[in-house]
Amino acid sequence: NIAEKIKKNGSLTLNAKAKFLNVTDLATEWRLPLSKSDTTFSATGSLGAMNATSLNSITEPLGMASIKKGSINNLVFDLRGNNYQGKGQTTLLYNDLAVSVLKMDDNDELKKRGLVSFLANTLIVNNNPKNGKTYTGEIDFERDIQKSFFNLLWKSIFAGVKNTVMRK
Repeated sequence: NIAEKIKKNGSLTLNAKAKFLNVTDLATEWRLPLSKSDTTFSATGSLGAMNATSLNSITEPLGMASIKKGSINNLVFDLRGNNYQGKGQTTLLYNDLAVSVLKMDDNDELKKRGLVSFLANTLIVNNNPKNGKTYTGEIDFERDIQKSFFNLLWKSIFAGVKNTVMRK
């Protein structure tokens, strides 16, 4: 917040490492603007290997999907954005992935959507890489400005992951 120093270097770089979901290592680098007029940011990171079902505590309430089986070998993301959007790419390496699509029932409980889950698993490519080719998911997410910066990060990365596993 010292004007002369902000003029010399207008961004904050933060390198952070953590245990993600108390299961695997997460390493990130954040570049955040210090000027009120600049809203551009970048966030890059990598996540280590884990059982894919460990992600259900996040994917069920926030993504309306339950992971039934699979293993995550690695996730790398590169995200750039501003107050209104996130763009970039993710590379998720995984094996033997199967999911259930969920919906909220009348009692506010999550229930499996049978036919939709069946269709989703026919669209999902259950391994990446597959046949020697590694697929990358594009991130192009428009922010709901009523929601937090961290919602933008999560939803952007989740969109990239979905684009990796449900390739067109």
